[in-house]
Amino acid sequence: MAAQTRRAFLGGNTPLGFFSYFDHLIRPGRAQRLYIIKGGPGTGKSSFMKSVAEAFLESGYDIEAFHCSSDPESLDAVRIPAIEVAWLDGTAPHTIDPAFPGIFDEIVDFGAFLDPTVLLHQKREVLQIQAEVRHGYQQAYRYLAAAKSIHENIVAANTAAMNHGPLNERIQQVVASIFGHRTPSKVTGHARRLFASAITPAGLVHFLPSLMDPVPKRIVVTGEPGTGKSTLLKAVAQTAIAQGFDLEIFHSPLDPHAIDHVIIPKLGVAVITSTEAHPYTHPDATLVNLNEYRDYHKVQRHRSETEDAMALYRQVLEQAVRTLAQTKAVRDELEGYYVEAMDFSQIEAIRRTHLERHCRPR
Repeated sequence: MAAQTRRAFLGGNTPLGFFSYFDHLIRPGRAQRLYIIKGGPGTGKSSFMKSVAEAFLESGYDIEAFHCSSDPESLDAVRIPAIEVAWLDGTAPHTIDPAFPGIFDEIVDFGAFLDPTVLLHQKREVLQIQAEVRHGYQQAYRYLAAAKSIHENIVAANTAAMNHGPLNERIQQVVASIFGHRTPSKVTGHARRLFASAITPAGLVHFLPSLMDPVPKRIVVTGEPGTGKSTLLKAVAQTAIAQGFDLEIFHSPLDPHAIDHVIIPKLGVAVITSTEAHPYTHPDATLVNLNEYRDYHKVQRHRSETEDAMALYRQVLEQAVRTLAQTKAVRDELEGYYVEAMDFSQIEAIRRTHLERHCRPR
């Protein structure tokens, strides 16, 4: 079988600003090597990681590729699970420094290959563009906060219309179908936290097929906002942890503390929410539709205001995406200045050294 690529996000544009789960890239106790790449925009960090990932794929290694929520065509990190080696962009807004320097993580400074005299001639322009980029992101995050506030009205209306007794019974049935009647473990499971989707300059982007299609058993949960999807996912996650199962928890970019999806590798089970923002279907999936537990009359009573709120939510979310796209265009100008000042031949030498050190044909 050909080597496979899993795709996800380590960070996201959220109503709380940029929210990072970068510390969940690789577990310190299992890591063999973590390379933290430093350097300004346009210094070749993403291109370097793409090239490294391609070399490992060609050598038969499965990889994990983590995309940038501010430019989904770019990479923020690459992990090679078989050897627990990873590379990541350690610059703002996800500044990372070595936690165990000399033991398993080290800095690779691409900024050392910049010619400062080139940048100094454009100092005023660079500083002005950086200020515009900061302003653009702050504006986008305010739009996302407004969208979330409107979304909470929709959640509240649907929550008030739920038949909570039958809903809770259904949630317990789903949990039992996954775990049976196992007792809690003496050792709790480890939760790895990521994003499967992101709000990006290109719109709402998700990698659910990459993540979920390889899982043997899939439970797809549907329902309007506020019908209990996140509650169900939280129950599954808490039970997995209590029973000692390691799992991957994928959070919502609209609320980075809420859960959208869960994968429990040892059980071969994924519980996936399918929504307008991140639709997912699979012919072998078990479907759980939480809309079935709404009180029809209560839904009808508030349908008009809920539909108006949903239209407004979409409008504000689209404005946030437009602002992110405008900000990316400005940031691309900034990258141009750094590209002119870089000596990329030095980066190619580092790539060769890292591949010689870690990439053995399988």
